[in-house]
Amino acid sequence: MKTTFNSKSNLLNKAKNFWFALQLLIVSVSLPVLSIVQMSRTVNDPNSKQQEEVIKNSANQKQVIGLHNAGNTINLS
Repeated sequence: MKTTFNSKSNLLNKAKNFWFALQLLIVSVSLPVLSIVQMSRTVNDPNSKQQEEVIKNSANQKQVIGLHNAGNTINLS
């Protein structure tokens, strides 16, 4: 009776270890692959160039507004 229980327990432990190893393999392979895919996608994305232009234009506008506001200051002395 004890040997039957031991063999079932051994089989269960092997199944758990296999499942854990399989999950670990999936995660360790999929994360780098997804990272590489995401990086290559952003390099070839035409919207990223548009976003860079929008950011650059908004920075230029802030500088112009700052210069305009600096010229409108009134000194009360």
